[in-house]
Amino acid sequence: MQYQGLSGDKVLELRKKFGENIIQAKEKISWFSILFSQLKNPLIYILIIIGFISLFLKEYFDLALIWAVIILNTLMGFFQEYHVERTLSALKKILKPKTIVIRDNQRKEVETRELVPGDFVVLGSGDRIPADGKMVEAVDLLVNEAILSGEEE
Repeated sequence: MQYQGLSGDKVLELRKKFGENIIQAKEKISWFSILFSQLKNPLIYILIIIGFISLFLKEYFDLALIWAVIILNTLMGFFQEYHVERTLSALKKILKPKTIVIRDNQRKEVETRELVPGDFVVLGSGDRIPADGKMVEAVDLLVNEAILSGEEE
């Protein structure tokens, strides 16, 4: 079956009406919230309780050691998570997912964010489905829905 796809003018009209095909990113996490999230750990709660017991028993060396472990654990977790957030942010700016569509009776590679309603998307083996749509034609199609339900792949 031959598909003509959308014309360039129709694409511009639809993009103006519907906007880009992007999912709104979550707000950037502040360094303070990353630091505070490190304290939401059952191990930290236990260490704090033990620290208060050490203070009550006047075991100041143990108290200092416990607080050193709490601070070290918190800082290590903070720096790891902060680094991961910055790296993911940089990757999202660099990576531009692309997909193949049929427009003006030709296959064209476009950025996924440039898809509009009515585009004919051509998928191959291993491709991610870039947007909601209707299945028009398929041969031996198999879709891994794990990402939809949150299962492990």
